[in-house]
Amino acid sequence: MDKQKLKKLLKPLVKECIQESLLEGGLLSGIIAEVVSGMNKAPVLTEAVRRPAPPEVDHDARLDRRRREAETQRQDILPSAKMLLTTYPVCQQTGQ
Repeated sequence: MDKQKLKKLLKPLVKECIQESLLEGGLLSGIIAEVVSGMNKAPVLTEAVRRPAPPEVDHDARLDRRRREAETQRQDILPSAKMLLTTYPVCQQTGQ
């Protein structure tokens, strides 16, 4: 007999025998009971990680703050720019 034919013949028989022994013999219910009791004895501990809430975003306040910062920078740069313009006068073109 060919190996494949033997396998096709025996596989359903073996499957049925194993199923009967697990269900009828109470082996499966015993395994399930042991697993459940093991799970009850050792509870799984999980640690919840709390993330800080993101700060409230106020777009108008942010825009105002950026405008003030830009104005401050402009005011800081303006005297230096005026000094450069008075120190190094713009050369007049002589037509060359």
